[in-house]
Amino acid sequence: MSKLTFADIFTIAGIGVVAGSRALLAPALVSRKLQQQKDLALHQPHKSIRFNKASVWTVLSAGELVGDKLPMAKDRILPMSLVGRGISGGLAGAQVGHQLKQKAWVGALIGSATALGATYLLWYARTRLTKHTKVPDTVAGLAEDAMVFCLGHKVLQRL
Repeated sequence: MSKLTFADIFTIAGIGVVAGSRALLAPALVSRKLQQQKDLALHQPHKSIRFNKASVWTVLSAGELVGDKLPMAKDRILPMSLVGRGISGGLAGAQVGHQLKQKAWVGALIGSATALGATYLLWYARTRLTKHTKVPDTVAGLAEDAMVFCLGHKVLQRL
């Protein structure tokens, strides 16, 4: 294990933010990144997420992205949603931490905590944006999707 650096924390926390916004997008992005680096993923696979199933994570993530825009979508701050986002952030954070030569539990803790904090922050920002600017919720949701997708890709460049 190497010394935990600010860059490591930022990378793990970044994927946690993605999980806080879109729970299934974080493991989808991580699995895709590791699939692109098959030599690394096959050399030291981590068992927290089945990374050879990247296409399954991608389909589930796409469903979540669409479902978020539907009028019957529930608030992400409901207890069951928070649990899912915390687990997702923990799983993705553990894998990212492992790839950065950190203990998986450190990555899981950072990813999960960041996912929970980001869930509230992004929910609050989106609800205030749509209320005070009259931006349609679907437009705000699409902007949020683009933001966290780009964030996820950017932070995973370190792997």
